[in-house]
Amino acid sequence: MPELARINGYIIRFYSSEFFGNKLERPHVHVVKGGSVAKFWLDTGEFSSSKGYKTSELKEIHGIVNQRREIFLEQWNEHFTQGGTTDGD
Repeated sequence: MPELARINGYIIRFYSSEFFGNKLERPHVHVVKGGSVAKFWLDTGEFSSSKGYKTSELKEIHGIVNQRREIFLEQWNEHFTQGGTTDGD
């Protein structure tokens, strides 16, 4: 699972097996801290889902993701065009 960044204690990553059925899920990141996790879409910067975060934390995370969204999207595209789905991450 590629780790893209660590910011303010949040670990931002995606998984190499990001499939929904047999199709690659649209680009997104998972943001993890402690037992909490959130998911944000990279094409729009919109919030998808979360578990364990307070609203204030989600606002902070949303800002972090949107600030770096283009970089994360480049990393996603690079990973999945280089066969990253088979590396066991």
